[in-house]
Amino acid sequence: GCWDTITLKLTINNALNSQFSAQVCGSYNLPWNQVVSTSGDYTHTYLAVSGCDSVVTAHVTISTVSLVTSNITSCAQADLTLGSVTSGSDPGLTFTYWTDATGTIPLSNPSSVGAGTYYIKATNANGCFAIKPVTVFINDTPKFVVTNPAAVCAPATVDLTSSGITAGSDPGLTYTYWLDSLNTNPLTNPQSVGVTGIYYIKATAAGGCTFVKAVEVIVKINESIPGMRYPTVVTDPYMPTQLGARDLGSNYSYLWRPPVGLNVFSSKNPIFNYNIETQYTIIIRPPDGTCPTVDTLLVALRQRACHPVIDVPKAWSPNGDGHNDKLRPLTIDITELKYFRVFNRWGQLVFETNIIAEGWDGIYNGRAQVMDVYTWTLEAKGCDGQYYKRAGNSALMR
Repeated sequence: GCWDTITLKLTINNALNSQFSAQVCGSYNLPWNQVVSTSGDYTHTYLAVSGCDSVVTAHVTISTVSLVTSNITSCAQADLTLGSVTSGSDPGLTFTYWTDATGTIPLSNPSSVGAGTYYIKATNANGCFAIKPVTVFINDTPKFVVTNPAAVCAPATVDLTSSGITAGSDPGLTYTYWLDSLNTNPLTNPQSVGVTGIYYIKATAAGGCTFVKAVEVIVKINESIPGMRYPTVVTDPYMPTQLGARDLGSNYSYLWRPPVGLNVFSSKNPIFNYNIETQYTIIIRPPDGTCPTVDTLLVALRQRACHPVIDVPKAWSPNGDGHNDKLRPLTIDITELKYFRVFNRWGQLVFETNIIAEGWDGIYNGRAQVMDVYTWTLEAKGCDGQYYKRAGNSALMR
């Protein structure tokens, strides 16, 4: 039934609450040794010796950099600074270029690099960065050759699609033709260019690489010297006669057509020696080979009178000395021998021919005939179209 009174003095301390904010790159190590890599609020309760606790709240913002790089396939030097290389990355990034993965050795000329692997460092406004590699592939450069075409004289035109203009280039290239070096204005008639100027040929390789080269076209207008007809030259058949073209200047070339009857067809002053009347075309070209002058010259032959003559010697001596060994007709202006026949004194035919200048050597049936008087007859056609008959006697002498 006894009782007592105990007095308890109780002190209640309020719990301690605190918070802080942190903005970091990549990940953050909280004070209580927790590593976080995403943004958010993180809370931790501390317990004091007295048994009281305190709560700490960390407001963490993780700043990340999204960097996307695309490898480059180029036909020549590549440009790493092009927007297409980092397309898809976060906006507002600042890019720097390096030769090593840690970003310590800067790339001196990122806008013109060869084949290889390089590194792009992207930094955002908070100073956070990411580094990623980019690889450059350089296609083999094809051989592309353009040779200016020869100048032409209007109305002639130049065919830029001619294989001779790109001769020496690698096979498999595709060509297009343009009025400007940027290839914005196509040339609509590359097969027939009639205006002097600089044009452009674009070659495209199988891998898509393109190359552009200039080509010069020269079309000369109104530069030909008018042709003329020379006075007719009259000469005799097979009489060497010097002809002459006019002198238009030094280093001009000459070509005579048709190529008959002359000793040299590329001379300014050839020699005519022919038996047919001929009209020549003389092509005279200047040193650059364009805009030729075309002259004409007629070489006419004198027409001599037609006087058919037939004579048969009164005697012949077939002794093999090379003089008068055969009995034959001697002719002038005779175009055809119908026959020449020789008979002995008994009327026996011992020789016959229809070939002019062929004669009898005094042999019949393989035996030399005796000295005697032989009778001959002939018929021949003259240059006047008339037929002539002759007959007579000739003595065989040994």
